[in-house]
Amino acid sequence: MRDALVLLMRMWGLHADAAHDAGQASRSMAQHAYDAVISDWRLPGERDGLAVLREARQRLPDLRLALLVTGEDIQHLHQAGSAFQVLRKPVRPLRLRALLAARLGVAPQEVVHAR
Repeated sequence: MRDALVLLMRMWGLHADAAHDAGQASRSMAQHAYDAVISDWRLPGERDGLAVLREARQRLPDLRLALLVTGEDIQHLHQAGSAFQVLRKPVRPLRLRALLAARLGVAPQEVVHAR
């Protein structure tokens, strides 16, 4: 799914990188000033997607979207104290595009022009 989402966002004209785990995500965030960070809740290793998004908020002061993708019950996440936007699997491309557009401050059809 990760690679498909990256390909989709690149087709929309967005710069998108993929990280295979939380450590790789940390290294990428140390090198790039992302506008949005999208993470699956379940990641290999000790840290999960919530940890990645917390780090993103600390490292990236201009972050516009911290999005958690999960197949889990969203209510469970809210009870656990998740303050992040949550998108349930399966991810619908039009929903993701609208969410990115809203947070990047452009109309959904203009996401293809955002850089």
